[in-house]
Amino acid sequence: MKKNLYILIFCSILSIFALPVWSQLNPNPPPPPNELDRYIERRRGSIFGSSDSGPSSQYRSVILPGSMLDSKEQKRVISMRKVDPADRDKYHDFLKGKNTGIFRLAPDFDCIENNNVRVDGKCANFMPISSFYSFRHVGYVSPLFQDIGYRGNYIVTDGFFSQGILVSLGDVPIDKLELTDLGLQFLVNFKPEVEPVAANKVSAQLMSGIHADDHTYTRFVQATADTTFALRVIAYKTDSSRPRNSNSPGLDDLKFRALALDKRADVIAVFRIIKKDADGNLTIVWRRLSINDAPKMKLLNPTDSRK
Repeated sequence: MKKNLYILIFCSILSIFALPVWSQLNPNPPPPPNELDRYIERRRGSIFGSSDSGPSSQYRSVILPGSMLDSKEQKRVISMRKVDPADRDKYHDFLKGKNTGIFRLAPDFDCIENNNVRVDGKCANFMPISSFYSFRHVGYVSPLFQDIGYRGNYIVTDGFFSQGILVSLGDVPIDKLELTDLGLQFLVNFKPEVEPVAANKVSAQLMSGIHADDHTYTRFVQATADTTFALRVIAYKTDSSRPRNSNSPGLDDLKFRALALDKRADVIAVFRIIKKDADGNLTIVWRRLSINDAPKMKLLNPTDSRK
C-alpha cells in the first residue's frame, strides 16, 4: 500500500516538473535545442529547480527509468546503453577499484511525445531515459533525483532540493585524483547552508560561477571529451511533516514526500568524458571519493523558502 502511494505521488510530481537549462556561465553559449527554449527565461538560481509547469512528456512517468516504455523499447534502450568493450578494456584496471564505474549518457532530445518514442531524424539513435545519472544510486534516474544530467551541450547538476557544484579539472587522469588535490579542496571545504533562503543565494551565485583556487565552480559545465570533472551534490534531507502551501494546496507536500524514495546523501565524485560520439552520446568513467549523511533542512513555509 505504501509503495503504491509513493508511485501515485511520483506520477503527480513528475507531471509538474521541468528541467532547467544553464546558459549564464558562457556569454555566447551554443543555441539550445528547441525543447529548452521555453525554460530559459523561467530559470532561477534555486535548490527548488525551475518554476515551469510544463515538462516534456518524457518525464510523465514513475521514478523507475524505462517504466513508460514497452518491452521492445526497453530492450532497445538496454542495448544502446552498452559501453564499447574497447573503452571498458582501456579502463580495466581502474574499474577494478572500489566505487568506480562506466556508463553512457545521452543528450536529452525531445524525442518522446505522448509516451511514443520518435525514431526519425536526430532521434534515430536516441537513448530514452538515459540522460540523468546518480552517483548515490549508481544508475540512471529521473531528473528529480539526478546528480548530473545532459542538456544541450552541457552537463548540469540540478536534482530537486539539492545543492550541486561542478568544476572542470581539465585533461587530467582520473585514477590518481584524491580529495586533497587542487580543484577538489573547494568542494571538500564547502559548508552547505541549512536555511533555505541562504541556500538559494549560494545556488544563484553558482549559476554565475564562483572563482576559487584557479577554478570556476558552477552548476553546469560544457560536455567536452577528454576532460575530467569533479562534483559535489548535497541532497538535503527534510522533516517529513511540513505545512502546506496555501497558494497551491498539497503541491509542495507531494514534492517533498517523494524524497522518501531517494537516497539522500552528500557525495563527492570525479568523472571523465572519455568519448563523445557523432550523436552526442557520452561515455563516462567515474569514481566516488566520499559519501556522507546529508544535512537536514527544515522548511517552515514553502513560499518563504523561495525568496
